[in-house]
Parts: sequence; structure tokens; C-alpha cells
Amino acid sequence: QMPVVSDLNDFQTVHLVGLSFSRAWTMKGIAKSLPHNHRLKKQFETTADRFLQNALPLLFKGNYGGDHWLASFAVYALEEPK
Repeated sequence: QMPVVSDLNDFQTVHLVGLSFSRAWTMKGIAKSLPHNHRLKKQFETTADRFLQNALPLLFKGNYGGDHWLASFAVYALEEPK
């Protein structure tokens, strides 16, 4: 389920943006490790992209509560798994 960030100025709620980035990068990693023809591979890739697209627009809209660490989570989520 996609996290809903109701207040980017709330230092606790902004962690939901990080949760989306974290879910995106872990799902990309799972998808990469699955065999090419695995029935769940495409679903993991698609869901990872949805989490990433949900979080990216919020990356620089908060304040110090998220700005000082969310970019590193975004980099992990944008990176191609090895």
C-alpha cells in the first residue's frame, strides 16, 4: 500500500517518503534477483516504479526533517541493482 504523506513539515510523517524510497529500492533488488520468466518479476518492477514516482515529487518539498537524509534514500532507489 502506498504511504500517504499528510504533512511534510511533521518530522515523523516525512519518514513515509523514505519508506516509499526504501520499498522501491528493495523491490527493484528482488525483481533483479528473480529469474527472467518469474511470474512476479514484472509486478515487483512495476510496484517499485510506483513507489519511486510517489516519493520523488516530495523529495525537496519538506524541511530539515526530511531534506537532510531523503536524497540518499532517493539515490539508492534510482540506482540499478547490481
